[in-house]
Amino acid sequence: AANELALASPLHQELVTKISIGFGPTADAMKADYLMYKALPIQVAIIRATTADSSGNLSFEHESLLCDQRIIAAAAANSGGVVLAQVKRICETGSLPSRAVGVP
Repeated sequence: AANELALASPLHQELVTKISIGFGPTADAMKADYLMYKALPIQVAIIRATTADSSGNLSFEHESLLCDQRIIAAAAANSGGVVLAQVKRICETGSLPSRAVGVP
């Protein structure tokens, strides 16, 4: 029942495309069907950092978990979105060592 509801959804038409890809010397004989999903734009990314300078560079020296902050910020920036960062302190431009910058 859930699959029937998903297929009837107007979003399904916009977000999912069925493609057929052939393999081997005779592409028609070895055809497989795949679903291709459109990427959803990321409009806002919220991350936490320790220090930010006035140019927007972020460092994470006092954060307990360093995982995907840079990836999330890049995804939002590439989609035309905004990155919001909660920081402990703000410093002058150029005062962060380049190796300490986690998100430029």
